[in-house]
Amino acid sequence: MKTSLKTISLLASAALFTLNSSSAVETDPVGYVSVDIVGGGGTSIISSAGLVQPAAYSNVGDITSGNVLTVSSASWAVDEFAGDHYVQFSNGEWSAVTSNTATILSLESTVSNATGISFSIRPLNTFDSLFGSDNSVGFTGGTSLAQADIVAIFDQATQNFAGLYYYNTSRTRWENSGNVASGGTILYPDEALVVIGKSAKTITFSGTVQLGTTSGSLAGVGQSSLLPNPYSVDVKISEAGFESIIVGGSNFGSSDKLFVWDSAAQQFNKLYYYDTDDSQWKTSSNVVVGDTDIIQVGGAVLIVRSNASVTENWVLDQPFTL
Repeated sequence: MKTSLKTISLLASAALFTLNSSSAVETDPVGYVSVDIVGGGGTSIISSAGLVQPAAYSNVGDITSGNVLTVSSASWAVDEFAGDHYVQFSNGEWSAVTSNTATILSLESTVSNATGISFSIRPLNTFDSLFGSDNSVGFTGGTSLAQADIVAIFDQATQNFAGLYYYNTSRTRWENSGNVASGGTILYPDEALVVIGKSAKTITFSGTVQLGTTSGSLAGVGQSSLLPNPYSVDVKISEAGFESIIVGGSNFGSSDKLFVWDSAAQQFNKLYYYDTDDSQWKTSSNVVVGDTDIIQVGGAVLIVRSNASVTENWVLDQPFTL
């Protein structure tokens, strides 16, 4: 049974409507989600809480060659979406935009060819857009990296952190560990964040609520993937759809593994696998998962693959009703 969207705080009507035929822009529900950060140098693994930026354009189009989207009725300015926008398709697939003409978008990654597929173009989240250029969400800032909360982005391709970031209170901006302005650093929809907190706090994100089907990239054999909960509600392990992409098994040892971080305990103390004998998600102790086995809103999971050799996409259907 799907969760009602009423379980999150809504700031506007959840009704979806088209403003007019020429704008091709939809108004989605907006809201806010609070996420706890542990202090004392402890680690929290968080996500964007299923909050995105408002759609800049919505329509239907044709995908050819896996990375070309054509919309014959469009009249875009050349490269108006290049580098800082992405396309979200109704089948859950998405890709960043590398360039565009008046009617054609070139995509960074390959997606499935389709005719007449619905899509929306949205700005990609950044430190400034998600956390506020003035750090309005409330991270602990400082005049150096050593004094502030550290936000790290895990790079799936290198299996390491792509950079360390903090809010510099003297220059009032987001910076990286080299003190270079980083407010425009992109936070992709399928990225989770690791936060090393100086003090315990609750931060609050606000934005447009992610609707529809979503997807994310899953690394290959022997590699780890930090996957965010892409929605503004808790998602049950049994309803997350990971079994369609990971390799299960008859026991925990032989299967791909799913870990949920416990910030209070500072460890991955919830361990899961998909039991192919019983077609059920189970804990490492072979207990069938229940309704309390969840990926929390604003949280993430770690998946370690023991079997599959290539990077693949997982797809998750909207887990709530409007």
